[in-house]
Amino acid sequence: MSLNPLADATCPGSPLPPTVGTPPANRTACSELAGGTGLLHAQLLVGVQTAPAHSQRRAAIRASWMQWESVGRSVVVCFLIGRDGLSKARARSLEAEAALYRDVLLLDVADRVVLSLPKTFGWWQAAAALIAQGSAVRWVAKVDDDSFVHLHNLGAGLRRLHCHPHLYMGSFARCGYDPVRLAKCGFSWTGGGNYRRYGCQARGAE
Repeated sequence: MSLNPLADATCPGSPLPPTVGTPPANRTACSELAGGTGLLHAQLLVGVQTAPAHSQRRAAIRASWMQWESVGRSVVVCFLIGRDGLSKARARSLEAEAALYRDVLLLDVADRVVLSLPKTFGWWQAAAALIAQGSAVRWVAKVDDDSFVHLHNLGAGLRRLHCHPHLYMGSFARCGYDPVRLAKCGFSWTGGGNYRRYGCQARGAE
């Protein structure tokens, strides 16, 4: 057995092509997905969790890894921002940014950048609704706005695993929660230690 789990999971035969059919003449933006038009060719949806005030991070992403040729063709990128609780000025600013760049998805949740469960769940819901329209989308990703996504390598890796109907790639965080109030009271990336009890009493979850 290989020490590389992805090598063991690689599907036999040729990987899927990077796009389905003929790519659109104009690149598909996140704002167009509501009508389902861009999903005829996109295979990968990438949601980027970002704070309302992180305009510089979004600009850096647009100028860096969003310049990959696949963006707007086999890949569609959406910046995820919760609209609930925003000031009128902030909301107007974000709506203007969304109209200009067409890559901002405003979700009907409160924005909590660090481990934002409502925003994460909102993204999975939105992506599922888009896929349900009938599309070529096979994979949905979520990253933070301090990440650099090497889309070429990611796409190649995903296509090598195309035969797996249920595929999970990435880190898996472990948290302890009060099941009634959904109050987080423990956290670990590794699962080591007594993460379920850390801080629970102070948060009223013990």
